[in-house]
Amino acid sequence: MRLLLPFVDDQSDTDTSGRETLYTVLFYLSECSGGETVFYAQHGGKASARIQPQVGAMLLHRHGFDCWQHEAL
Repeated sequence: MRLLLPFVDDQSDTDTSGRETLYTVLFYLSECSGGETVFYAQHGGKASARIQPQVGAMLLHRHGFDCWQHEAL
């Protein structure tokens, strides 16, 4: 089951101070069913990386121009 269609996290203002988001950080604190994140180096291309949630793991990725297209499965 697809939860989100493939997308790119844009650098965006988070409030009126003009600060921007630069990274997404996911911490896997407990067991879960599903939740895989798939990254694509080229938009619309084949999967380049598939990240399975594991307790104690962390996933960090950039926003903006350097962000790979990705989706949650």
